[in-house]
Amino acid sequence: MNDDIENFKAKFYKLIKIKDDFTLEKEDDPDLKQNFKKYQDNHKVLQSLSPPDHRRILENFFINMGLNDQPAKEKWEPENRIEIAWKHLQCFCEESAYKATKQIVGAIKLGQKNLQKEDRNKDDLYQLSTVIPENYDKRELMLKALFVARDFIYHQEKFKQIISKYEPGKASLEYYVQGVLENVIKDNLNFKFSKWRRLKAASDRELEKSLLEYGVESYLITKIKFARKYFKQVYTMNRITNNVSRKSGDKYPEPETSDYEESVKLYNSERKQPFSPYEVSSSPEITTEELEKWIEICYKALSYRALHQATSNNYLDESVTSNKDGFPIRDKSKYQITGLNLDFKPVIKLDKRRQRILIYYYGFKMKQKDIAGIFSLTQSAISRHIGEINKVFIDNFLNILYGLNPPDKWAKNYVNYWLDTKYKNPTYSDWVHHILMDAK
Repeated sequence: MNDDIENFKAKFYKLIKIKDDFTLEKEDDPDLKQNFKKYQDNHKVLQSLSPPDHRRILENFFINMGLNDQPAKEKWEPENRIEIAWKHLQCFCEESAYKATKQIVGAIKLGQKNLQKEDRNKDDLYQLSTVIPENYDKRELMLKALFVARDFIYHQEKFKQIISKYEPGKASLEYYVQGVLENVIKDNLNFKFSKWRRLKAASDRELEKSLLEYGVESYLITKIKFARKYFKQVYTMNRITNNVSRKSGDKYPEPETSDYEESVKLYNSERKQPFSPYEVSSSPEITTEELEKWIEICYKALSYRALHQATSNNYLDESVTSNKDGFPIRDKSKYQITGLNLDFKPVIKLDKRRQRILIYYYGFKMKQKDIAGIFSLTQSAISRHIGEINKVFIDNFLNILYGLNPPDKWAKNYVNYWLDTKYKNPTYSDWVHHILMDAK
């Protein structure tokens, strides 16, 4: 029984770390542990803990201090005790973030097996499980989901908001926070977006990018976009506008066979019009089965792109720093990080030569041997420089990740992707010009 109490106490000062097999490992936060011991030695509430009420008492103790500055402050307590109380609560909720992540990712991977056929169209997680390929890196998905959950916990205002709504009589704090974080993960990683709402809402530009990234040939994309235009018109009219049984806010319903048939008729009747793209007008008429296949490809492409975009959106609105007491604060003036979008700030850590190599290699897509000629270096030397450039960005990236351990492969892949895409058309033209014109 005493072990249960001690293990529960430890949740308020032990941070989680993730091992290679994604099992949980805990590590003491020295400052939180020292502060907890101080309270345990000096405060009567923590000295009198006994089962079965020890969980509720400990949770309420730090919640009451964080929200209401209660109980009354004693002389030995630190001046920033409210901030420290929130740090204890955030530490306590890290395990809930881990459990929420495992719950969501596990449900996605098992969704197709576990859901009854008649319920599949009603379940958001099943919809995602049909989009994620079987060979998708589960660890990468879990790291993304865990990052979303942990970021929410360490976003002070959001975290305070959910703690203020906690009702102890209905559930334990752990279970309550886990439920909240499951919804946060689904929302932020686009797991809850209705299939048909996404198809209807996507612009032609977004759809085209999604199909390209999904590997669809350009000529077919033109035909799919043309077909989606008519399917969208028919579906909106039949299933949304004129659907008297559907209430505002309801999930978008499944299309019926007649919707596909009507869309195909429109496509085939309009394909020879002067405004029709060449790829459409020069191709045979399409069938209902063909349109159904194209619409399914649209959905999978849009959903798959949304999943990947989640690594660069909706995580952080600004950079995370600490104040003099080590408590997390948000500083918009530092790096202006949007999500996991890295910034140009790490470039200042590079010498002038490496700044130029960065532009030549990632911006102008020059080959290493050609860059080597510019600097009178060997190709292997340029390769080493590129590796060290990556390391600067990776180190900066990992600092944002709150010490996830060990995300090396994911971090490297993300940084390479970011550099490759950001430098296709560098937006900081004055900065680029300065680097290229500067002395070697």
